[in-house]
Amino acid sequence: MTCPFPRFPPPRLKRVQCGLTLIEMMVAMTLGSAVALTCCALFLMARHANQHIEESVRMQEASRMAFELMARVIRQANAGGSLPLTAGTRLRPAIEGDDNVRFSSGLTSRPDVNHSDLISVVQIGSGTPADGTVRNCGSGTINAVTRSISNFYLARGNDGKPELSCQYDGRPGYRPVADLVPGIEVLQFLYAIDSNGDGVPDQLLNAAAMSDTQWRQVVAVRIAILVRTSNIDHIGSRAASVYHLFGPAYSALREAADPGVRFEPDVASRGYIRKVFNTTVWLRQPPS
Repeated sequence: MTCPFPRFPPPRLKRVQCGLTLIEMMVAMTLGSAVALTCCALFLMARHANQHIEESVRMQEASRMAFELMARVIRQANAGGSLPLTAGTRLRPAIEGDDNVRFSSGLTSRPDVNHSDLISVVQIGSGTPADGTVRNCGSGTINAVTRSISNFYLARGNDGKPELSCQYDGRPGYRPVADLVPGIEVLQFLYAIDSNGDGVPDQLLNAAAMSDTQWRQVVAVRIAILVRTSNIDHIGSRAASVYHLFGPAYSALREAADPGVRFEPDVASRGYIRKVFNTTVWLRQPPS
């Protein structure tokens, strides 16, 4: 007698998946690409922010250096009334200036840089030989029997970019001192006048509005500079911007007579980061 084998259903084999399906691979690639792009964007944003901070610090340092160089000379302005003059000559004011010029030789002007101004300062030295307490714009010492003239203005460097420059009277003639402070795009001066001798300024005028008498009444100089970065910001805005060196109210009042107080960059240079800085320097010597 035969016993039939029990009939059981055949065992089912488990299917082992090897690799990814096309849909899974596309989803993974999409998510990976999104994460990679996000990381790249965050890196570029952080890099741009860091560069912006570095450029801002450089602009701050450039403004501080420019103000220190000019303030040191302007504070020591002295017409030198105690020194002898050649017969028939008249003592020039301790402070003089001009609008929309570039210094060349003596007081001869050439085309301006962005309608920038020039200031000319007379200094009398100290000590014989010089004791080093009075220096011209080139950091040269001046002795007590020398009347020296320093001139601050803007010029274009070899790369075509504007920079603060100075010339001082040497022997012979004027010797230029270039590349004092790069990145200064506009330079403007206003002069505080004390017409009644009470020590309080009565007027604030630009150079073109000054008379010979008023030049001898200058008690303070208001300086405004526009500083720009050395490199173009390729990520920042390229929208048109207008910079008012002494504020919008003064520009509206005096722009026609003093065009340098308002500056609008051309399209090609809008990528530079810019900032306006101001300071006031008081003369130590009384007007003469």
